[in-house]
Amino acid sequence: MRTRSIHQKPAHKRHTSTSENALTIEERFAKLEKELQKVTKAARNVEDRLQAEIRKLELAIKRKDRRIQDLEKSNTYLRNRLFGEQSEKKTLKRKNH
Repeated sequence: MRTRSIHQKPAHKRHTSTSENALTIEERFAKLEKELQKVTKAARNVEDRLQAEIRKLELAIKRKDRRIQDLEKSNTYLRNRLFGEQSEKKTLKRKNH
């Protein structure tokens, strides 16, 4: 009797019939399709959430830009009212002398 050596490769499993292989491949394909659908749905959800966040930030930027413009107009009005048509620098020099 001949014994198998420790370093010998294990015997290969017997191949299953073609119909069983096809079924296994079809099952694997269906599983992969289902997983792809889950990943795609998750990616769309992330994209939708990020787009909503972008819209919020863009709106906040517009509000702040409007506020800056309003403050610039107020600053110009007050500067003209306080200093008239002259520059602040000239008016302050005149007051200090």
